[in-house]
Amino acid sequence: KARWGLAFMRVGGYDVAYVDGLLDMPDPSAPSAPPAGPPEMPTLVQRPTNDSGGGKPFAFIGDVKLSDLKLLLSKGGYRTELKAGMLIVNGLIIIRKSGARMVFEGSICKEYAAVRQLLLSQYHTL
Repeated sequence: KARWGLAFMRVGGYDVAYVDGLLDMPDPSAPSAPPAGPPEMPTLVQRPTNDSGGGKPFAFIGDVKLSDLKLLLSKGGYRTELKAGMLIVNGLIIIRKSGARMVFEGSICKEYAAVRQLLLSQYHTL
């Protein structure tokens, strides 16, 4: 743990951390002696600092309810309406759930970025 310097975050009942590494796969063509122990397994190794193939993708963790988001936006001065499983904001932006995903639709306007930022602030990010 300490070698990788992982920063754990408590989310729900779990401790989670972001790991950026490479899998070091055993060479299947290497000559091998008769198996004396368990087969060689892939190993997770730290990505070299000069390797630009990494990059930290976002992982959004959490479950935002449309009703909770409606309250938050209403407190922020936005007109909100829950209708047929969609949250309509100022008549311009629609937020709905599709499975575990949150779908955000609307015209690019000054409210769009602010409402999107409020939505994203409700998730933990890694």
